Amino acid sequence: MGTGARVILVHGAFHGAWCWQKVIDYLRARNIEAMAIDLPGCGSGERLNGGLEDCATKLREVIEGENRPAVVCGHSLGGATITESVDRESGVRHLVYLAALVPDVGETALDNAPELLVGEIGKASERIENGSVIVDPEAAGRIFYHDCDMETRKWAVSKMCPQNPSISMTPLTRAAWRYCDSTYIVCQDDRALAVGVQERLALRCRHVVRIATSHSPMLSQPEVLGDLLWELAVKVEE
Repeated sequence: MGTGARVILVHGAFHGAWCWQKVIDYLRARNIEAMAIDLPGCGSGERLNGGLEDCATKLREVIEGENRPAVVCGHSLGGATITESVDRESGVRHLVYLAALVPDVGETALDNAPELLVGEIGKASERIENGSVIVDPEAAGRIFYHDCDMETRKWAVSKMCPQNPSISMTPLTRAAWRYCDSTYIVCQDDRALAVGVQERLALRCRHVVRIATSHSPMLSQPEVLGDLLWELAVKVEE
């Protein structure tokens, strides 16, 4: 057991728990318990059938699995999952929105940021036979990971997977940022979610931090992101 609150990491579209490993290793080295989960609706086979409520249910099970304070960080579309998952009675002390969507009750993730449909991700995405969406691998490297070293970029692109688009089109029934302390991390060199959109969404959070990274600081600058999460995990335990 670590010295601060545990940190739960929630991936965005086309990704999985794999994208957080560098941050997990960094936090554990600093005696913070950290874990990431694979969400329904992203991957292959039956897993792709999962919707937003399935994602929220899985995260709630993890949150409720231990009676301990937690910091929950959602990346990109993962912001919708953490917003829908956390209720007032949970042990979550702080929400972190990492270049993430921050929908309100009744909004969908796409309502929250319709610019995504005409932005770089929208242009590089296509539907495949089962109705899921994939991102062109050549475009993915420059959109998500342009500040990563080439080895990391190629590895990450190879790990990306299809995404169930219904998750981004499902209205939320809960808005955890309205009653839970929260921080928005703006990624100022982001090519996936425009910085101006992030700044607008950040107004829904109580605190804002800005870092000079791409959309994927967990891979390009894990120590920078890890330090921010470490500070929060220690602070909420004080």
